[in-house]
Amino acid sequence: MSLYRTLNVDGQEQKKDLANTLHNYGNTLSNIGRHEDALRVRQEAVSLYHTLNVDGQEQKQHLADILHGYGVTLYNMGRHEDALSVRQEAVSLYRTLNDDGQEQKQFLASALHGYGVTLSNMGRHEYALSARQEVISLYHTLNVDPVNHRHS
Repeated sequence: MSLYRTLNVDGQEQKKDLANTLHNYGNTLSNIGRHEDALRVRQEAVSLYHTLNVDGQEQKQHLADILHGYGVTLYNMGRHEDALSVRQEAVSLYRTLNDDGQEQKQFLASALHGYGVTLSNMGRHEYALSARQEVISLYHTLNVDPVNHRHS
């Protein structure tokens, strides 16, 4: 990681690679319980990605994934208001993707699930209900049981 940071990262591809590496590093930190460190790294990944010209499908997918992970970390740290806005941005980005494939629907369903959980825990039950209904609809199109499916 420190090697990446010592490089002169000024091109779009290098920034994208660094942001994705930071995202993966944040996943690892989070998985081992280092949530404060994960939060800091994920914030850096989001900030870096926001400096990019995100116009292609793949770049939007990466940004949505990074935002989704950042939202999970914020939520797990009890920062529900912050998590809500980040999760909403991730859901919005997933919706803009033109890929109707199974994997894309699973990403959207997972992001919507997290968004619904956050809404519910903040007392916004009507909005949470709508999000959860959409998750169920998505899983039905995927032939997945929404009750027994594991979410991020």
